[in-house]
Amino acid sequence: MMDVSGVGFPSKVPWKKMSAEELENQYCPSRWVVRLGAEEALRTYSQIGIEATTRARATRKSLLHVPYGDGEGEKVDIYFPDESSEALPFFLFFHGGYWQSGSKDESAFMVHPLTAQGVAVVIVAYGIAPKGTLDHMVDQVTRSVAFVQKRYPSNKWVLPVDFLPVGPQWVGGQCNQYLGYSQAAPLACGAESKLGLFEGGLMLWG
Repeated sequence: MMDVSGVGFPSKVPWKKMSAEELENQYCPSRWVVRLGAEEALRTYSQIGIEATTRARATRKSLLHVPYGDGEGEKVDIYFPDESSEALPFFLFFHGGYWQSGSKDESAFMVHPLTAQGVAVVIVAYGIAPKGTLDHMVDQVTRSVAFVQKRYPSNKWVLPVDFLPVGPQWVGGQCNQYLGYSQAAPLACGAESKLGLFEGGLMLWG
């Protein structure tokens, strides 16, 4: 990996001297997968996710492609336990993908174990690069949390979670962290909503 000894001193920050191609290589985590290689790692992860999502949609009670906004692709998939009510705990999932890949349609691998424990799972779709901008992605995930709170106001709790599939890509992670610090998410729910928009956030990678 690159030498970062100059970090903290702007004149010596190594990335400033890198070409666009080298920057892309350094900051794209999938390119550093040794065992499978970048392309094979992404294909394998995607295939596992697609199979898990197909199984979840076929076997669990669900509401699919529910719009949380008017924008293109602003949809959520909601999966419920066998015995469900509006007072359920809700687990919101923001997929990883280095801002430019990934989909809710390949991200339901946690549905079975969580719904088996009585937790509803919400898989959130958001715009990805190059069409989607960073500000727009953050706005979308904020509105998705507000949407769940408005639709299920009696929920036990809402936990936004991201998963970073091939190293720390910081897609869902950055959006998730933003939710913890920003006032935008509570404001999006409206004054009638409860004070705590969600119980916390969980960042996973590996």
